[in-house]
Amino acid sequence: MLKQSIASMTRRRDLLQAKFGFLLFLATLAIFFAASLVAYFVILGQASTSGGGEFAASDEPVRSIEPMKIPVTFWISAVVMVAVSVLLHLACRSVHRERLQPFLRYLFAAFVSSIVFTVIQFIGMYELLVVHLNAADGSTKFYGLSFTLSVLHAVHVFGGLAFLWVVITNSLRGKYDHEQHVMVDNCASYWHFLDIVWACMLLAYSAT
Repeated sequence: MLKQSIASMTRRRDLLQAKFGFLLFLATLAIFFAASLVAYFVILGQASTSGGGEFAASDEPVRSIEPMKIPVTFWISAVVMVAVSVLLHLACRSVHRERLQPFLRYLFAAFVSSIVFTVIQFIGMYELLVVHLNAADGSTKFYGLSFTLSVLHAVHVFGGLAFLWVVITNSLRGKYDHEQHVMVDNCASYWHFLDIVWACMLLAYSAT
């Protein structure tokens, strides 16, 4: 009995350490993306107040860039990203309640949706890049900056896809139940984080 109690306490401590370590990882990523968005707005502010030396009648600097048109595919991908988060939330609820069949269905649905998001995302990034490369002047440079930020997000989406695939593989091997599900929770938290980051990036693009 004592050995079982010690083993249980050790396992609980390891789970708490795993959760805490993952939260630190997400905090690091949050700082990275926040710094990227701050740099984006700094460049936006500089471009908005520099009009090549030309001033309006009110002595205000002329805006040197045109408002950026966000690809429709980016808004569609945002909806799909929300769907991934919702499906993973339902997967977590299912495994917490030992409902393993719905748990697997939600995981597979989330994985398929994440692939759809990736495809749509690349279409949108291609549209940004085409506008940027076809520009005769620097008025569309924010299409290039937005493309760069989107690529950074896409790299982390690939990490989320790999994470989700590992969770699915482990689930098929019966490694998760109502007591063992920390990795599932962490995977869902990661995708929730990506969802929030993408929403912030879309707001940043809308401000351009």
